[in-house]
Amino acid sequence: MSVRKRIWTTRHGEKKEAWLVDYRDQHGERHIQTFSRKKEADDFHAARQIDRLADAEQDAGPDQRAERWRERTGDAALIRVGAHLLVLSTSSGMLSVVDAVSDGFRETFRTQVLAPDTTSVTGPSFAAGRVYVRNIREMAAFALGE
Repeated sequence: MSVRKRIWTTRHGEKKEAWLVDYRDQHGERHIQTFSRKKEADDFHAARQIDRLADAEQDAGPDQRAERWRERTGDAALIRVGAHLLVLSTSSGMLSVVDAVSDGFRETFRTQVLAPDTTSVTGPSFAAGRVYVRNIREMAAFALGE
């Protein structure tokens, strides 16, 4: 699965460019999706990767899926924001930004956002470019950059 830029010249001499997502579906068939913006291609690519993770889990029973999920994320809650997943540990107060890839998670950023001694009972929220996190003692908001 890949995202790449395609640049070409029409027969009339006009320069064109597009972003391509090259991927295979659950049946192994190859597809290429074209986008005018890189962000759209990246978002589509991330969604396909999440779909592949979900497809891989279909063969497992509910108990196996729950155990695999805990192995990947620990005691955490997550949301998808654009091409990334935000994972908030409910016990340590750590917020991780991860890319979902077909063979698991690739952490791209991690920071302490809440005190580690208090359990968070809700996952992160996202609105108007900000991430909101809270536990029973504190609440915080952070601007999310590109």
